[in-house]
Amino acid sequence: MTVSVTDQALFFAGALVMGAAVGLLYDAFRILRVRVRLPLLGGVLDLLFWLVLTGGWSLQIVGAGVLAAGLVAWGCQRVLGLPFWGGRKLWQRILRAVGYLPLLLREVWTANLQVILRILCPGRRRGAPRLSWVDPGLREPGTQFLLANSITLTPGTVTVALHRGRLCVYALDQEFAAGVKDSEFVRRLRRWEGKQDG
Repeated sequence: MTVSVTDQALFFAGALVMGAAVGLLYDAFRILRVRVRLPLLGGVLDLLFWLVLTGGWSLQIVGAGVLAAGLVAWGCQRVLGLPFWGGRKLWQRILRAVGYLPLLLREVWTANLQVILRILCPGRRRGAPRLSWVDPGLREPGTQFLLANSITLTPGTVTVALHRGRLCVYALDQEFAAGVKDSEFVRRLRRWEGKQDG
């Protein structure tokens, strides 16, 4: 059996078109959830979306869809404390997180290169590894948590503790330690909190 490159390209293009169509349908359902605030609308829209994706209308599929939609709606309200229709702040946070990801990837890439250079050229190291406390000036627990995890994901630094808004950071050398407080991470998160860079 042979598969041509043309067939694969057509299949891939079809998958992209179907993915875009499903994404548009999902966005339309999300707009309805935000604009029309009915308590059970979220579950009904989840069920409709389920039925469109599965492409069937059997009793088993509808039952599984009702169960899944009900669990998601219940979880959003009871476990996460979110309203059925989502909420504006939730979407702002999601968009911020999506916008934060390229910054995180860039910083991880840059730090990787710096660590590699320090391993290959030990003369580039500036001082010994150090443990230091940093006060980034963030007031929200969510942004403090995000900063702590971003520092840990970045090679050359590890957040050891987070206590009352202050971070205990283990850094590979003095340059890594000095760069934590004034990092692009801190500036971006301060902007999220409505603070000005200082």
